[in-house]
Amino acid sequence: MHTKLLLITILVAISLLLTGCNLSGIEDKKTDTCTSLTGLQKDNCYFEALTCSKIKDSDMRDSCVAELAKQKKDAKICNLIKSDKTKGYCQEMLAEINNNPFACAKIKDIYWQDNCHYQLAIKNNKDKLCSLVANSEQRIECFKKIAFTTNNPWVCKSLGTEESQPCYYKIAKATLNITTCKFIANKLNRNNCIFGIAKEKNDIKLCDELTNTQIKAKCKELVK
Repeated sequence: MHTKLLLITILVAISLLLTGCNLSGIEDKKTDTCTSLTGLQKDNCYFEALTCSKIKDSDMRDSCVAELAKQKKDAKICNLIKSDKTKGYCQEMLAEINNNPFACAKIKDIYWQDNCHYQLAIKNNKDKLCSLVANSEQRIECFKKIAFTTNNPWVCKSLGTEESQPCYYKIAKATLNITTCKFIANKLNRNNCIFGIAKEKNDIKLCDELTNTQIKAKCKELVK
């Protein structure tokens, strides 16, 4: 009886040992999957594994490093990238992830440096960062987005005379604040702005703020 039990125990032990060996073999095969591939398939395999150093294609290797930096949330990894364009993308991405506006100045590629200032300005509603955007269209868009998000008429001043006027009007209408109307340079537009708010608030007292006699008379006729 004891001999039979001992034999069963030995057989179970051998079975477990063999199973362990097989699992080890499978894991080794999983680890070495990429090595059995060739060309682009091999590079793609290493990219998915984020084993960037083994990728032959330089552009793909740079993209892999950028993805690795993103995963690790480590901006220093971006310095391993050869292409200035991809490095700029990597640095901009990490500046956003870490919410670090100071990192934007370190980006050499002007396109990504502008995007960095733009994105962090909007993310934090910091209009001062908009002024660092070199591209004029993107800079104006940056100021507008923050002005309309915060309803701050003082941000409109940074847009210049032409762009600032509709900015004041839009914020005045959104906030129903006639003080913002008074920033509008054109007298007719300024009066129309105040008139619109008086009607919206149904406040006849606001009609007295109008300087155009015709608009004032119409205001007092319509607003009670």
